[in-house]
Amino acid sequence: MTEFDRLSGCIDWIDVSFVERERTPAWAIRVGIRRHFSGTSTRDASQHLEELGVHRSHVTIHNGVHKAE
Repeated sequence: MTEFDRLSGCIDWIDVSFVERERTPAWAIRVGIRRHFSGTSTRDASQHLEELGVHRSHVTIHNGVHKAE
């Protein structure tokens, strides 16, 4: 799968089985990871999630990205 296909399609390809606690909805984790993979910073991804009503720090997104890789 090319990177363009991963970023332009749905977010279901992102495996979030690493999540131990469910403080953050799975869809929000996927959106944050996808935003970061598309080239935005973790701070920008955090701000995007805040616009969607999910308040998480950039550090949380950073940790999720590294756990998902």
